[in-house]
Amino acid sequence: MIQIRKPVPTHQFNLHSLYFHQIRTYNKMALKAKINSSMLPELSTPNPVNPPTYSKFAPAYDPNDMLASSKKGVYKITLNRPTKLNCIDQSMIDKIIPQLREWSAEKNAQVIIIKGSGNRALSAGGDVAALAKDNYYNGHEGSARSTIYFRDEYYLNHLLATYRRPVISVMNGITMGGGVGISVHAPFRIITEKTLFAMPEADIGFFPDVGGTYFLPRLDGQTGIYLGLTSKRLKGYDAYVAGVGTHFISESLLPEVEARLVEVFSHRSASTHDAFELVNSVLMEFESPPPEGYKFFLTSKTRKMIDECFSLETAEEIAAALAADGSEIALEARKNMLARSPTSVKVTLAAMRRARHLGIRHALEAELRLAENFMYGKEFIEGVNAKLISKPARDPRWNPPRLEDVSDELVEQYLGNRPNSVVEGNKFFHPEHNGLYPRHHFGLPAERHVKEYITGSKFGRKTRVSAQEVLDFFTHETQSKYGVHEKIQDILDRKTKPHPLNNNLLEWIY
Repeated sequence: MIQIRKPVPTHQFNLHSLYFHQIRTYNKMALKAKINSSMLPELSTPNPVNPPTYSKFAPAYDPNDMLASSKKGVYKITLNRPTKLNCIDQSMIDKIIPQLREWSAEKNAQVIIIKGSGNRALSAGGDVAALAKDNYYNGHEGSARSTIYFRDEYYLNHLLATYRRPVISVMNGITMGGGVGISVHAPFRIITEKTLFAMPEADIGFFPDVGGTYFLPRLDGQTGIYLGLTSKRLKGYDAYVAGVGTHFISESLLPEVEARLVEVFSHRSASTHDAFELVNSVLMEFESPPPEGYKFFLTSKTRKMIDECFSLETAEEIAAALAADGSEIALEARKNMLARSPTSVKVTLAAMRRARHLGIRHALEAELRLAENFMYGKEFIEGVNAKLISKPARDPRWNPPRLEDVSDELVEQYLGNRPNSVVEGNKFFHPEHNGLYPRHHFGLPAERHVKEYITGSKFGRKTRVSAQEVLDFFTHETQSKYGVHEKIQDILDRKTKPHPLNNNLLEWIY
């Protein structure tokens, strides 16, 4: 029998929140009936995991794991599980979604801040250990419950991507997995010197979800594919330059940023459009320059290697190209990729390639199908057990063990619809929003933006431009953000050449 989580006390929420939890109760009753009347096939038999350390796998309701507060027009959500690095569980999701929906109708809510309790993490991810144990010990019922968790988490991701008020995510400290999902879809993403960003899901037999298949391929060139397949970590200013964040602000200045926002929004009731511009202006007041002597770890030479290798069609071809390149970073990337679940690597590559052409809603819908299939397979259980549950941690026993052993048919099985899915017919809160790109761009210019300006494809311009014109244009567009000159110059060095008829003008290298 499916264990129904303890309902949230109704006195803690308004009628919107109560309605949301009534719907959840109905969904769980329907889920129980569906599971009892069907036999859901497994992809394979799971390996044993360590004995559980607690009897109930789904974390108990905690009234304080999410704190909501407001001051003037600034409303704040604080993830409050500091001893667990603010890992996101069902209890937190059940509070955050109705709170955001309530505030979306609150006239005084001008800007929303999402941050983590303590100074170690925004969020290190989802509570995957509890999910893996539930999947193994409770069979289909546990797998179905885990799928519902991902459904609700992706609803939250889409809600943030479509939110009509400015949202600021403070990516201070560890920001991985589910922590990425609650941050990268916000229009404003603060990176600090303590930010540690990664999507390490392939390392535990899963895939970069929470919109990762949508977000990563939209980073410059093949950078996102590289990050998704190797679980490479980006620290501090590197995450800002790579496009993960929109503003780099020293951790010591974060309290002043909040105080300044309160000051600004306490004296005016801005329209929605003005609110976004006001928030950007405030954050730019506190932006910090790059650390002294800073150099982006993805140098021009490294970026060319990554773009060439990770644009190849198959994971096997990518691994071979990295070996042939022979540089230190190429060999490190190959080693990390081959250490991940071969199934996860191949499925992740296929999912990111497909999502490159999908809008945000369709990408999350595809991820939900994929997550459900992983919940009934063995790779996720094995990966989590080996890396996070076993003491000491051990190397996972992946099956199939090699990239070449993972068939195209198995990849398609993971990507496809699951018969008798427990999340059939579910809809997002704003299903009409399915943008191919984020609605707002307040960070450094993306490589595609520079290409559009140089080629004139989005500007209705047929004349060529010079390097100085490109620098001047994006300096003006970004209001002279720190790092804009360095990034533009890097793109020009890698992706342009002098026009054959006029060496002062640029031609884009395709």
